[in-house]
Amino acid sequence: MELISRNCRISVVALVVLLSCFFLDFGNATDTITSLQFIRDPETIVSSAGTFKMGFFSPGNSTNRYVGVWYTDVSPTTVVWVANCNKPLNDSSGVLTISEDGNLVVLNGQKEVLWSSNVSNSATNSTFAQLLDSGNLVLSDKTKEISIWESFLYPTDTSLPGMRLSTNLRTGDKLQLTSWKSPSDPSTGRFSTGIDPLNIPEIFIWKDNRPYWRTGPWNGRIFLGMRNVFSTVYLDGFNLVVDNQEDIAYFDFGNSSRFYVMTSDGILQERDPVLGTEFPEIFWAPKIECDIYGTCGPFGICNSITNPICSCLRGFEPKNEEEWNMKNWTSGCVRRRPLQCESINKTGEVGKEDGFLKLETTKLPDFAERSTTPVDKCREQCLNNCSCMAYTFDVGIGCMTWSSNLTDLQKFPKGGADLYIRLANPELDFLRMDDECSGYMSPEYAMVGRFSEKSDVFSFGLETVDYFSIDFGNTITSLQFIRDPETIVSNGANRNKPLNDSSGVLTISEDGNLVVLNGQKEVLWSSNVSNSATNSTVAQLSDSAYGRLTSWKSPSDPSTGRFSTGIDPLNIPQIFIWEDNRPYWRTGPWNGRIFLGMRNVWSTVYLDGFNLVVDNQEDIAYFDFGNSSRFYVMTSDGILQERDPVLGTEFAEIFWAPKIECDIYGTCGPFGICNSITNPICSCLRGFEPKNEEEWNMRNWTSGCVRRRPLQCESVNKTGEVGKEDGFLKLETTKLPDFAERSTTPVDKCREQCLNNCSCMAYTFDVGIGCMTWSGNLTDLQKFPKGGADLYIRLANPELGKLNALLLDSLTTTLCLCFCFYYIEN
Repeated sequence: MELISRNCRISVVALVVLLSCFFLDFGNATDTITSLQFIRDPETIVSSAGTFKMGFFSPGNSTNRYVGVWYTDVSPTTVVWVANCNKPLNDSSGVLTISEDGNLVVLNGQKEVLWSSNVSNSATNSTFAQLLDSGNLVLSDKTKEISIWESFLYPTDTSLPGMRLSTNLRTGDKLQLTSWKSPSDPSTGRFSTGIDPLNIPEIFIWKDNRPYWRTGPWNGRIFLGMRNVFSTVYLDGFNLVVDNQEDIAYFDFGNSSRFYVMTSDGILQERDPVLGTEFPEIFWAPKIECDIYGTCGPFGICNSITNPICSCLRGFEPKNEEEWNMKNWTSGCVRRRPLQCESINKTGEVGKEDGFLKLETTKLPDFAERSTTPVDKCREQCLNNCSCMAYTFDVGIGCMTWSSNLTDLQKFPKGGADLYIRLANPELDFLRMDDECSGYMSPEYAMVGRFSEKSDVFSFGLETVDYFSIDFGNTITSLQFIRDPETIVSNGANRNKPLNDSSGVLTISEDGNLVVLNGQKEVLWSSNVSNSATNSTVAQLSDSAYGRLTSWKSPSDPSTGRFSTGIDPLNIPQIFIWEDNRPYWRTGPWNGRIFLGMRNVWSTVYLDGFNLVVDNQEDIAYFDFGNSSRFYVMTSDGILQERDPVLGTEFAEIFWAPKIECDIYGTCGPFGICNSITNPICSCLRGFEPKNEEEWNMRNWTSGCVRRRPLQCESVNKTGEVGKEDGFLKLETTKLPDFAERSTTPVDKCREQCLNNCSCMAYTFDVGIGCMTWSGNLTDLQKFPKGGADLYIRLANPELGKLNALLLDSLTTTLCLCFCFYYIEN
């Protein structure tokens, strides 16, 4: 009897839970709204398969109420369309219904219309609104069996599968996405995206109706102004269609379930409802500063892997030198020499005909004009028109020319297109001479061998040996010297004292040193060994090298430049680039297998046998490039490049550093973190705020961030006040900060070690290194899309309380839903 009673009680409880869940989730589970079947806040309707919901919501931190459509099963709530975005309700009195004139309307408590579908010829008694499983809200006339309005034709910030964003090529009318003002305010924001209706269709993002980013022209297969990193987007069926019969161009996202969002900070994102917040990175734009429209001004070109990122095209110079040097590049560049065709038109002077400089892997500039001119006549067409500044040819588009300023140029590491820039003939002659004189090699190169740092002693290149041997292929003695222009393979000895003629001699001097002499037998450079043997020394070109690479001053001046690279001799070895002896870029700590502060895009470099070796017996650390034929160069603009002598100028891209602005050391200052796919790229860590708000808002992030709340351990030490113990926030896929201190503390004690030391700001554990802690400012932090390491940041308990509250809410909701669905299923 007791068993039966107990079972009955369980059954009653189960029935109550089941019915509660049923009425909670399915009491309004219709997908339709009529004049008699309307919804009040907080009621919802659900599409037939349960993919989408529609009802009232409050975004972010706002208390305002809006009517919107969102994914049912995506967490956090992902709103894809908003009705009354510019007229919110300030309470929960809202109603969504069909009005007397047959329109779908949002009313407040006073029955004032805050939003309407605004169809002028709607039927008064026969219209209904239905939420489809595509997310499209359709207003239909049931007597005529036609749709008279649909939300897909009035998008807000999101494009769902099946929606077509289009432009009328005749009128210029655009169906486009418009961003929210902020994550908590869905009113009309500053950014919009759609198709530009000019000569060759391309997708634009506009900021305040001015160009902010663009894809470059569409050639029927790909966009010519986008990097190859975006190429996978086409595999999902993405296409841009030009319908000449209807004078319309639209882009179609294919059969993919992914959708696109124009965010309030100007980023066009691709998202996947299956992945929720873990959105794929294959289509986020703009990604870096060079993607921003016209960053370098007219006739300037942007290259994200150089510093500064902007330079003038060959044959051009800054229009305003002072502004340019202050990294204000908007005024761009002007031509150094007038074109030959301009001189003829103005003065009648006849000179050598203009020519063209080829720029490879380039984002084509804006305002292209296309024609049906065949490929073999495209150059001639441009050359015969003095206003033509550049040309290119693409099979899918035809001949393209530019007759005004070349704007929004960008250099890609790969992808893009070839562009031919018109230059005056003397500029081309200068380039030819420059190319013929190239080939000088000095200590900014490292190739097959060891590159090391031991104490403060550096050596590189030619080795001086204390025995006599003759190798006529690569050897110099006092009797076997070389005169200009003879060679073995030069290493750039007299880089700071060049010869001004061809009288130079490289030989062994009377005191046994290797020297460079000029025509007057003056010593311009010496190996400067004090105890060398006078008659028995030989210089032989070795296959290996030790030392620190130092850049040239410029491509035309091999004297000592501003940049150098080598191994930092602190606690955990890592590779640095220094600018004027200050940190400029670093790899992060070496764990015996990889560098923990480098993105996975560089992971292939380890496949070539790259390794960093720490020899504790000799107190030396060196990195070894393995058996690859590739070599490394420290360029004059601060880029560490991997090159392949087989490929010549087509350098491999797997090891170019730094690549983007976030790679520059300390970009966001102490306790700031850099993320290349956000705008702005810098933000303070959770629990921190800008040290100087005014500077921060002007994108001067160098002063960094400071803690909002003091740590509990600091309060105890200063005032004796005891509060809740500090805790740690986990940052994933992070470039570890500089100045790590390591210990042999085991993994299960690493957190405790940091917690017991009030000066410890963060910790992590790596199997190859051990326990790492940081006791000063956290400097040079970066968020990677993948790779990196997990870092645990120390925070005051109240800061963690905010995060825990959010997690608890999510967990409670999830458990409730799971509980309900369990009983529904069973």
